[in-house]
Amino acid sequence: MTTYNSREELDNLVVTRHRAGWSNRKLAKDLSISRNTVRKILKRHRRQCQEGHDLVEPKPRAPRASKLDEHVPKMKELLEEYPDI
Repeated sequence: MTTYNSREELDNLVVTRHRAGWSNRKLAKDLSISRNTVRKILKRHRRQCQEGHDLVEPKPRAPRASKLDEHVPKMKELLEEYPDI
């Protein structure tokens, strides 16, 4: 039987042991918690992995110049000269 001191420690134990191949039933029995609690912890962890954590904010990207930017004046000139292109 494993002991833990906080909810974060319990979550960490459940996730790491589950990745190591432990079944939900074995985790529940070893940690003295219900199987539904194990399932909820793993479900919350999966959702956080998919959606991303709220602790890390994504950095806004700086707008990049287009490869066509240097050719835009010439393209406009050609479109005015030949509007049926």
